[in-house]
Amino acid sequence: MSRKKKRVAKRRRGTSRLERDGFQEALTLHRDGKLAEAEAVYRRVLSGNAGHAEALHLLGVILHQRGDSFEGAKLIRRAIANRDEYSAAINDLGNVLRETRQLDEAALWFAKLVKLKPDDADAFNNLGIVFKDQDRLDDAVVSYERAIELNPQNPGTHCNLGNALKKLRKWNEAADAYRQAIALDPRLVDAWRNLAAVWRSAGRLDKAREAFEQWLIHDPDNPVAQHMLATCSEDRVPARASDDYIRQVFDEYADTYNAAFSDLDYRGPQLIKEAIGHVYDAPSASKDVLDAGCGTGLCGPCLRPFARTLVGVDLSAKMLARARQLDLYDDLVEAELTSFLRTDRREFDLMCAADTLNYFGDLAPVFAAAHGVLRDDAVLIFTLEAEADDSERVDFRLNANGRYCHGVDYVTRMLVAQGFTLERVRRATLRKEASQPVAAYVIQANKARLPKPSQV
Repeated sequence: MSRKKKRVAKRRRGTSRLERDGFQEALTLHRDGKLAEAEAVYRRVLSGNAGHAEALHLLGVILHQRGDSFEGAKLIRRAIANRDEYSAAINDLGNVLRETRQLDEAALWFAKLVKLKPDDADAFNNLGIVFKDQDRLDDAVVSYERAIELNPQNPGTHCNLGNALKKLRKWNEAADAYRQAIALDPRLVDAWRNLAAVWRSAGRLDKAREAFEQWLIHDPDNPVAQHMLATCSEDRVPARASDDYIRQVFDEYADTYNAAFSDLDYRGPQLIKEAIGHVYDAPSASKDVLDAGCGTGLCGPCLRPFARTLVGVDLSAKMLARARQLDLYDDLVEAELTSFLRTDRREFDLMCAADTLNYFGDLAPVFAAAHGVLRDDAVLIFTLEAEADDSERVDFRLNANGRYCHGVDYVTRMLVAQGFTLERVRRATLRKEASQPVAAYVIQANKARLPKPSQV
């Protein structure tokens, strides 16, 4: 070999070693959750080899994790183009597309994956999830059943099968699927919760109550089981959902929350925006605004134009992490709402709560606390679920879905008692649930200048 060829071969070996070491460094950082650092190293690897399939793939995953799913998907597609039958990248691309509701393309990629890996139970399970999201329920059932044939020990797949059968209103078959999931993992929250929901839908409140009671035998401290058992009883209704219940439910839903509410035609932010439009002529960026129960920040874009400062408060750390990615809030606080209102020293001109006070039965404490942080003539805008028959006689009721509904007469009394004047009430549809519209009130109240009456 000539001296020149030896130098080229040595340089190539050195580059390969640098790429390999750099990729391993990035992979370690990625696994440790150090996404920004991992991204920088993946990009360094790609600067030396723009076609490095693994770096393209995993950089795409990081971009998706950091909120830039469009660019993330582009990079994963490039990785697949550079390596034939790159099944791990195909699986991740399918999941990115599903989470961003590009369901038709997601189905195509997962269909390709099951052809590449016909014995991969996870691939069939993921294809089933997309089919269910597309309302191709019979196809979803077939995919889940194939996944179970390949791996009958995965409780999540049995639970997914139950979800599809539940939507098909095949109550007994769905219950069997959930029981199989529970037999494999007695602490699987979704299986217990959906088993009870199936029995409710079938008109068997006794079986629903039994499911919650059995769940508590296996997991006696589970806040979801404790709260949902209360929905089966009229004499043990808590004044509001517990902190642990709210934290667990919304931490679990954080990654899929926005997509799920899009599928349910959730209109909370739109209703809040419309209500604000009746108060202020135009955005002026002059108000101190509180987004109460901000979640992933869905209301942030409609509140920011009015805000000099925008503060969000929520109990779920994972929901707040998603809101933080929007870069809309001046401050995001992890706290229970009433406690925050009682202890925070800031004052606000506008407080909005979309789909938040549904987790409170007794509204007097939270209204009293809100009165304390709002300036004179400040505005309080919120949504509440309403009785389906538009009844105003009920004070509040804990529904089967774990949320409270309220009567407008009760809400009015509580507002006035805590020093507010009721300015506007509008009935609207908040979202769909089980394909049915969920009735709601959109309420605007102003803080009165008069001294606040004593609490009721």
